[in-house]
Amino acid sequence: MARPKKPVSHDAGGPSASRGPAYQTYFAIYQTLELIVRHFAAPHKALAIRIEPRVVHRESGSVTAWDVWIEADAIAWEAKLNVTRRDVIEWLQRIENTGEPKAPTKFGLVYGQTITPLLAALERFHRVAVECEGDDQKFDILAIDTERLSVISSALGPGFRDHLRQMVFLPVPEPVLRKIVEDRAMYLAGADSNRLVAFLFKTFSEGAAQRQQYKIADLCERIQNDGINMSPPARFVLADVPVKPREAIMALAVCQSGLPRQALAAMLGLEPSAMETELRPFILHGLIVEEGDILRAAASYPEQEAPSPHLAAVWLDPLLTWLMDNETLGSSASVARGALSLAKRALQHRPGLSLKFFQATEHAVKNLGDKHLLLEISELCIHSANDPSPLDRDLKAMAKAQAMLCGHSWVWQRTGRRSEARMMAEKSEQLGEDIGWRRNTAFAKKCVARIDRVEAEHSGNGAQRDTLLSASATKLHAAIGIFSQLSDFGPNSRQVGDCHSLLARTQLVAGDLDGATESLRDAHNILLPAATKEYFDLLILTGDIEIAKDHPEAAEDHYTKVIGEHVSGNREISEICARAHFKRGQLRAKRAKKVSAADDFDRAAETWHSLDEPALAADAEWARLQLDSRLDHAVLRSFLTVEPVLIRVAAVREYQARLQSMKVVARRAIPTKSQVEQLAKDARKRMAEEHPEW
Repeated sequence: MARPKKPVSHDAGGPSASRGPAYQTYFAIYQTLELIVRHFAAPHKALAIRIEPRVVHRESGSVTAWDVWIEADAIAWEAKLNVTRRDVIEWLQRIENTGEPKAPTKFGLVYGQTITPLLAALERFHRVAVECEGDDQKFDILAIDTERLSVISSALGPGFRDHLRQMVFLPVPEPVLRKIVEDRAMYLAGADSNRLVAFLFKTFSEGAAQRQQYKIADLCERIQNDGINMSPPARFVLADVPVKPREAIMALAVCQSGLPRQALAAMLGLEPSAMETELRPFILHGLIVEEGDILRAAASYPEQEAPSPHLAAVWLDPLLTWLMDNETLGSSASVARGALSLAKRALQHRPGLSLKFFQATEHAVKNLGDKHLLLEISELCIHSANDPSPLDRDLKAMAKAQAMLCGHSWVWQRTGRRSEARMMAEKSEQLGEDIGWRRNTAFAKKCVARIDRVEAEHSGNGAQRDTLLSASATKLHAAIGIFSQLSDFGPNSRQVGDCHSLLARTQLVAGDLDGATESLRDAHNILLPAATKEYFDLLILTGDIEIAKDHPEAAEDHYTKVIGEHVSGNREISEICARAHFKRGQLRAKRAKKVSAADDFDRAAETWHSLDEPALAADAEWARLQLDSRLDHAVLRSFLTVEPVLIRVAAVREYQARLQSMKVVARRAIPTKSQVEQLAKDARKRMAEEHPEW
């Protein structure tokens, strides 16, 4: 019998799951729904879940606290919406304090987002430890990232290799976790799914303080007594399911965000119509959930196993081909996340597939704007490429070079870590040279040239600035020469045009207006009008050069053209549009067009906030504050020494808020130096919590 398709409210059971405690509660609900499925399949088993449990070390008597304890599996879970480096180290220390490294207890970490490379390294070491099966010598040979291993082993203690094998990792972004909960609730309760989630949310939220244990059999009885109808799911033996539907169910269980029908069909090697026919019975019985074009597994099932590395590789290859052909679709982000989940197993069997994996996921993830996810993908590719076997040696080297350049270096440039970005780009260039990969050499020179120019812009040393700008120009000329000679590009390719654009920018910063004008002309001859990042960057640069020539009307026209032709949906283009608003706002402010300038700064800040770029948004907000007639400029000047601008803006906002309750005359009061210092200190603490560093 088909289950009714009733949407589950995102507010079911409690507050938004956008905060850590609610994320923890939703994870407890997710685990409980999984246990209920297992209870229906084997009611004789004693299944239970405990919220906020405490574990006592058998020998030392030390006590550690956890978020969720699954007794049947002996797993102590920690749930983190955003994982910082400090969170990871504290988790490792708790593991070390909990018990013997060879005990059957496991330690799980479920997280919505990772903001530290240490976690990706930890997952790699875990996989190596599992592979080595207690062979310490083999582990020491394969675990090559000694710097991060030193941090991890220090936190875990002398039994760190065994502790690594005890770990379980479950990356589940908050929106995906909510969807999983909805799917499993619908699978179990149909029309009562909303009420089921609300009941569990209320139960766990109220019982957390008591660190209560919930026996699943008792919980099911309470749910039924509350008038919530749960029907035991359809009984079936996964081994008896035909091969392709069984593989679909297994694959969707791994790719928890779900997959578009076309992507799943490509992955399984089926025509979409044939796949639809094979999966229809499982969809009708609620075993597979359909939401528009996306298919997801309704629940995991008893006796369901994870795919072998070989099978995961068989699936991953065609899935990556589909992603390469469809990277601009809205569903590409969920496919990229699914590909990452598969790659963690597949690359153990086919490490050379890491090149295709990075190339297929890079642009989808960059458009998503998730720098953390890109870094995780890059880390995995580099680790897989370090596989010492002769298998796919060239592909592994190329994967490592591209991941270091377009993954690590790209992220570090956009998070203000230019020295690390340079190091990775230069390593990539050297590796590319060693294997004769000229394409990579051209991209690496272009990348380092940009870093040179940005560092020159931040340099207070005149001689160093000149040296950096000269080096930037030299590298860009070299990149132009290499791209022009490559058959995949040529002298009129977008990459050559973009290099001319970057060269013009370098020359403009150097004060060479004639040279910048000539390079700008070369760029315009290649980059014809189109809705591309390169062309919009060129228009902004053209506006900047017009300002240098004292042509403000022409400059504003170019910024306006970028804004007018902006199409939402592409993150890179949206970021460029924000820059155009910011540039136009600066120009209008200088020309005393305060109202329109303020509007530009507001739009720039709004866009950058939506793209999770708080530092850039703060630049726009600071410019906007300077146009606010309600603020005494002497007040703003008193905050000028507060750096960075993100902290400065937060401190000013707090000062404004504190003045709201005062008399009108007092609202123009100039803060004292000690007040500014305290406001900055408070703002720094608040920003550290809201925007953790990498």
